[in-house]
Parts: sequence; C-alpha cells; structure tokens
Amino acid sequence: MISFCMITRNEEALLPQCLESVKGFVDEIIVVDNNSSDRTKEIAEQYGARIIDNSEGKDLSKQRNIYLREAKGEWILSLDADERLGAKDIPKIMDLVKDKKTMAYGFVSRLYTGTFDLLNDWFKCRGEYAFEESLSGCPGYVNIYYGYRLFRNTKDLYYEGYIHETIDRCIHKRGGFMVDTGIPIHHFKEGKSKKIVEASAMKYFRLELKKNAEVFRDHYRYYFRMGRDYLILKNDFDNAFEYLTKAIKLKPDFHCSYFLLALVYKKRGLYDKALIALKKALTVKHDYIGAYYLRGIIFDILNKPGLAEYELTRALKISPSHPMVLNSLGVVLIKQHKNVQAVRYFKKALKVDPGFRIAQSNLKQIGAR
Repeated sequence: MISFCMITRNEEALLPQCLESVKGFVDEIIVVDNNSSDRTKEIAEQYGARIIDNSEGKDLSKQRNIYLREAKGEWILSLDADERLGAKDIPKIMDLVKDKKTMAYGFVSRLYTGTFDLLNDWFKCRGEYAFEESLSGCPGYVNIYYGYRLFRNTKDLYYEGYIHETIDRCIHKRGGFMVDTGIPIHHFKEGKSKKIVEASAMKYFRLELKKNAEVFRDHYRYYFRMGRDYLILKNDFDNAFEYLTKAIKLKPDFHCSYFLLALVYKKRGLYDKALIALKKALTVKHDYIGAYYLRGIIFDILNKPGLAEYELTRALKISPSHPMVLNSLGVVLIKQHKNVQAVRYFKKALKVDPGFRIAQSNLKQIGAR
C-alpha cells in the first residue's frame, strides 16, 4: 500500500497534473493544506484526497510531519504540486516497493527550463518523455538531485528544516538502506510566474539564514545553498566564499560547490584560483558541462582563444544543443577570424531557442542572415 502525501498552498494551477500522474496506483492521497484561498482543496477532493488543514504555521517540516503521522500505507510517496511522475516509470516504482530491504529511494528532479543553467547541466528535450516535455513548454531541462521521495512508513521518521525540509538525514541516522533510482520527477517551476519565483528565492534566503542555521549546522547542502544565494541574490563575495568553503569541507565530492567557488574567484579576478577550483570540480564529475564552459570563458578573458575554443568544444560534446555553449563558442571563433564557423554555431543556438537574444545580436553584428 502506497500513501501519496503532499503539502499545498494556493496550487490550483498545477495541482491537477500532479494528482493525475499518481491516481490509479496509490492507495490513498493525503493533502496537508496551509490556508489556500483558491480551488486547491476542491481540486484535491475531486481526486479522492483526504484534506488536513494545517495547524503548524509556516514551518514546512512540521507540515509534512502531519502526513507522516496520518499516512496508513506501508510506503509514502511525496511530490509537490508543480511536479509529476512519468507514466512509463510507474511500473518501475511498483517494482521498487516490492523490495524487502531498502528503506528509501532517491529520485532526480528534472527541472524544465528555458534558462540555460551552468551550475547544473542543461539538456535539450529529446522526446524521451514527450508528454511532460510538451506540458512544460520549455526547450530543455536540468537534472538536480532531489532527495528521497519514496520511503517506508516507519513511525520514527521525521522531516527537519523550516524550509528546504529534508527527511534524508533522519533516514541516514536510522541506518536505513537507501538507493538512488535515477527515475526523474518532472518539475514545472516555470509554470509559476517569474515574479513569484524571484520573490520566493529572496524570501527563502532570509528564512534559511534565520531559521535553518542551527538545524543544518553540519549539513553541506545548507552551506551550499547559502553560498549560492549570497553570490547570486546578494552579490556578496565574502559570505559566499565563507559558506562555500564550509560546504566543501563537509562534502569534498560535491562538484557544484567548486563551480560556485570558481565563480567567486572569477568575479574577483582571481583566474588562476578559479581554474584550480574547476579542475577539482571535474575531478569529481568528469562530464560537468558548467566547469568546461567556465574554463572556456576564463581563457577567453585571458585572451587565450585557442584554449577557450578547446574547453567550450569539450562542453559541447557533452550537451551538443546547449545554447549558451554554442553562442560562446561562436564568439570565441570570431576572435580567431573563423566567421563562417561562428555563424553556424549562432544559428544552432537559435534553432534550439529562436528567442535567444544574445545569439540574435551576435549574428546581426557579424552581418549574417
């Protein structure tokens, strides 16, 4: 028996597609709702959900711990309203819950986006999940590890963290056997307005700084997130460096921490140190697109176009349709007077994303049609 559990607040836009993806194979649906003022609860009830009104305030772990107390299934599956499972993966999940030894299964968040991420590897949609790709309306996606979403319903488990809540540490403390499946959870964050997403990022940064420091004082992902947000949201290099250094100390084999540290060095003009950090990132993850890309950009800044071309070409071998890499390679080729090749790469970038303005501008400047 599988209990599907989630927390909600004003999710009427995306909730139906989420519940549609799990109906028919889960045995109960529990929705803990935090004062929704739209049709969220009405929609959930249409799918047979049991609605529990949240009485734990805004603490996300406390909200999720409500459904842990209420779920009756042997297994718990958890998604957010802007996520769904692919139909072809349901049989795989049904096989997973037959296992007698495993306590929890990890999934990958396939975040569909038109923003060409370099921290995480971006890939063009290729029809592997045609329905979800069409539903997203985005040209590609990034894969982000997203924790354990399917786990045994043992009453000693609990979520931790005011936000960015996790059950992973609790499972680890219990000595549970955990398996990463590689199965994607399809994530449609861009179905929400850009203004809401940006406001949420700053709100979560402030909440994490205020509420999570003590809970996650030994958790590398907390320091990674704080370093990332200090760098990207606050443009604060000193604090970004401090938190990222701590993240690396706690987990030396997490490639994204090295990438952001390299970005801090780059912004400070410390290019040699940036290249060293990127070398460490590639030691951990040999096919890391972002690391090759940033090496290419740094060599371009250092007026070494040949080396820049080499690094960008290596990135392109991993993700042949990455618009940012295609565009940057075109720019580097122009500096080497290889205009015909440059035009080809700009056009390839625009084929993936016809609205990619940087490539449009570069193509116009080179005088190509």
